[in-house]
Amino acid sequence: MLALRIRHSNFFHLKKILKSSDEIDKILKSGNDVIFVIPRDFQKRIYRNETTQVKIIIDAVDGNKANIVSGYAANLTLNFYKKIYLETLPYSKDKEQFNPINLNIVAFFNPYLRARSFMLPAILGVILMIVNIALMSMAIVKEKETGAIEQIIAAPIRRYQFIAGKSIPFLLLSLIPATFQLLVIRYWFDIEIKGSLIFIYSSILIFIVSNIGLGLLVSTASKSQFQAMTISFFGLMLPILFISGFAFPIENMPNSIQLISNLLPAKYFLKIIRASILKGATVFELILDLLIMFFLGLSLLIFSILNFKKRIK
Repeated sequence: MLALRIRHSNFFHLKKILKSSDEIDKILKSGNDVIFVIPRDFQKRIYRNETTQVKIIIDAVDGNKANIVSGYAANLTLNFYKKIYLETLPYSKDKEQFNPINLNIVAFFNPYLRARSFMLPAILGVILMIVNIALMSMAIVKEKETGAIEQIIAAPIRRYQFIAGKSIPFLLLSLIPATFQLLVIRYWFDIEIKGSLIFIYSSILIFIVSNIGLGLLVSTASKSQFQAMTISFFGLMLPILFISGFAFPIENMPNSIQLISNLLPAKYFLKIIRASILKGATVFELILDLLIMFFLGLSLLIFSILNFKKRIK
């Protein structure tokens, strides 16, 4: 009956009933927030006035969110006890003082609920956006300001070669601060990087491609480096940080904002990088997020290149 109470609650959406404890780690790594472990004889023990344990396992990557989730989970379980035990079973003097449910709340991946464990991997995404979106947009606008863009167009060089020549240095340059940030996470803050470095760097490269596409898009809409900088920071980067899950849970945002966030590669990158570093999640557990980020980034880059060609004709 507790499972039915969870299913019909306003706080949780019951996604799956697990058949064994071997599935717990995989389920949490794939992005689920909480798992209730209910003994098979749970209800019988309550009716027999015997203490029984309910284990609540929480994804604690976001410590603040984990605190809220644990509170809702504990409240739901205790309200179930009050409903069934206090209202259904016969009255006794000791009834209200006896609590037959022993809650055991376990925080996975961030047992001390430290905010730095949640924020530091996300800062990697901020660094990559600064290097690629802002600098990429200004690099091409600079050619417009100096008048060199006409000479480049007239030169025997294809436009995609010009864009590649501008993009590749930023792509390689981005790997330096990304590597530095990973070293800071591991050795300065002593946070173990549990995931595969190959997978982490592959995700970084895909995210860089999408940022380069955004930078190129800004460059086609800007007439000066100042304008490009303004659009990059205030028109793109700040809104992206607010609605991509960098600091605030996307689930708490209005539905319209959630729909917009689904179109941002940053949303999927932040989920991937946090899950990989803190949970040790693999490509198999994050394949859907990786593919969405890849197609969004590739589409954005292709659209930006086509728009750039159109603007400079």
